[in-house]
Amino acid sequence: MGRDAQEARDPAAVPTRRDRRRARSRSALLEAARESFRRRGFTGTTVSDITERADVAHGTFYSYFPSKDEVFTEIVDAVLHDMLASLHEVGGAASIRQRLGAGLGSLLRLCEREREIILALHQASQLRGEYRRKWDGFRERLRQTVEQDLGWLHRNGSTRPIRVDLVATVVARMVEGVALEVITSPETDVDALVATTVDLYYDAVFRPLTGEDDIAV
Repeated sequence: MGRDAQEARDPAAVPTRRDRRRARSRSALLEAARESFRRRGFTGTTVSDITERADVAHGTFYSYFPSKDEVFTEIVDAVLHDMLASLHEVGGAASIRQRLGAGLGSLLRLCEREREIILALHQASQLRGEYRRKWDGFRERLRQTVEQDLGWLHRNGSTRPIRVDLVATVVARMVEGVALEVITSPETDVDALVATTVDLYYDAVFRPLTGEDDIAV
């Protein structure tokens, strides 16, 4: 069915001018909030900061978000989702070592770009339990992601004899640690950090006893 025919049958599916205007206003508030949290952190940002940056009336904010916390949560949830997704951004990597390096590199470069938002989250986590639980939830999903990927490689005979669950816990904490290093230390050499971390992980878990340098996947 063509788009015109579908819209003719279901006019409610077509965004109205008011819908489009509201979507633009909401998007502008989100972008203004993101920039305010980047510049001022969680505690330093107010609703007035956000509305002034978005160039809208103060009351307009509450037509879209109940509170500063609500818009901050939406921004943080998107960043944490992207952090996990970045681990699978490996391009055309054809071997385990290459895929590990590509995935970790994608994550750490995202951490560089989102440094201020993640720092704002850690600031908020000192004040509110729900934000502390968000980072704890990210940590657990990271562990699950590592365990799932590592389990697949283990079942295919690509690892040394290991306890997948234990190794996944250790590796996830290592990945979290290097991510926090990038976030808290802007001068960190990301390429060197990726190379060192991948060497440690690969040599401990994947390097064949025959001494081969890499394994195709």
